[in-house]
Amino acid sequence: MVIEKIVGIALVSVILSVLLKGYNPSVAISVSLIAVVVMFAIISPYLKIVLSSFVNISSQIGMEIKYIVTVIKVIGIAYITQIGAEICRDSGENAVATKVEICGKIVIMVMSLPIVYELFSVISDIVNLV
Repeated sequence: MVIEKIVGIALVSVILSVLLKGYNPSVAISVSLIAVVVMFAIISPYLKIVLSSFVNISSQIGMEIKYIVTVIKVIGIAYITQIGAEICRDSGENAVATKVEICGKIVIMVMSLPIVYELFSVISDIVNLV
């Protein structure tokens, strides 16, 4: 199973990172980064399945693909932000991690504006019909 591989890689990288942190902190961080890249490589086929499912659903319900693309980008930004913040925390940089999270949230808000605008437009049309 895929999750077993991912958890195994995570556990090995955590053990190596903890062992190396006392001797060479930069190598410990590199181990964590390499583990993240390997885990993403393992999970990437599943991400393709999710993306194609989103596209299929949008075509079935008649939704414009640009909204699905935006949602997928927002989800990707959220994951990247979380991973980046956690790597900063693992490095002992809590303040930087918090800033990464704030920046990620701002980018998500900006990217979501077209969808929010469209939602308000639909709500306005419904209210005007009543």
